[in-house]
Amino acid sequence: MPSRVFLKNGEEVKVNDHVYCSPSWSVRDGTPYSIARIMEFLPPEDVPKGPEAENYLYTRVRLAWYYRPGDVSDRSVTDSRLLLAAIFSEVCDINQLRGKCHVVHRDKISDLAGWKKRPDRFYFNRLFDPYVKKEFEIIPATDVRNLPDNIRETLISRYEYVVAEKEVIPDLTDTIRLCNTCQEWCANPDTVQCDRCKRYFHMRCVQPPLAAKPSRGYGWTCAPCSRRHEEEVDSHDVRHATPVTVIKKTNAPAVRGRGRPRKDKSQAEREENMVVKHFKMWPFRYFGQHTVAEDTLDPDDLIFPRTATRHGPKFQANVAPAPELDINPSEPDERGGDNTIENLGIINTLTDAESDLLVQSR
Repeated sequence: MPSRVFLKNGEEVKVNDHVYCSPSWSVRDGTPYSIARIMEFLPPEDVPKGPEAENYLYTRVRLAWYYRPGDVSDRSVTDSRLLLAAIFSEVCDINQLRGKCHVVHRDKISDLAGWKKRPDRFYFNRLFDPYVKKEFEIIPATDVRNLPDNIRETLISRYEYVVAEKEVIPDLTDTIRLCNTCQEWCANPDTVQCDRCKRYFHMRCVQPPLAAKPSRGYGWTCAPCSRRHEEEVDSHDVRHATPVTVIKKTNAPAVRGRGRPRKDKSQAEREENMVVKHFKMWPFRYFGQHTVAEDTLDPDDLIFPRTATRHGPKFQANVAPAPELDINPSEPDERGGDNTIENLGIINTLTDAESDLLVQSR
């Protein structure tokens, strides 16, 4: 098979290049070009397997699609360069490729205003899943720090980005959280934080163990803090501290200064040709609130976004029991009656004359 692929306009494309894609004008119906990433080139479907396949040209291509915000929602977005990534691919005819473009994550762009002024430049910072119909945040995998070292190293070595819910991002980007009792990593689903000392504990490590997290709006305090608070109350020496405004730390990128940025062509070229890690042809995977961190070590673990399981009274129908049918079974026939086997069996012991007489009597 050829090692180089050229489009009709003479541009050379390779795997992981971003391209404009559109069917022929007869079926296009005036819709704008779609944008996708080339995952792999494929020969015709009927190509025989084996060494003979190398003699065939590429006729198909597998594409990973991007969405425009207007494709998935009714909200008005004025930025025509903003895209939504997706973990969704299709095999298309190679003749549907129209030209090359560049798509980069927002955090990889140093000058967004200058990037958007250049032709055929797009960017993304969110992912839309067409199956669960939900948008997720995309952050660089190197920003995830609240993980054990072996899981974090595996995640960074395989993927360039991580997909998660917006409310999970602060937990992922925080420093690693260790249980104050066993000194092991605290996964968010089975972890509680003391409302006074701000330390983290496994729900199984506290005494007595917690069966569930506190309800929203309620705090939880560990045993030492609760005991200390009781002693303060008993000694009547409770002093209410003067409220101090604490500036909450954020992991958001620093605000860029306003004004005209200095043009740096070399920096723009580096951003366009930046090498992105891919694992099994995907640069990101889901690592949100429905992910078991240890499962990411399995190379065959599913990378798609997930939702909560729909079990319990909230999702299951309460069906009334079937009505009982008031049917009285009929009484069995009395032995020796006209319809019993015993009566019919007597025919075998009758003579021919007696049988004819019995038939005539009926």
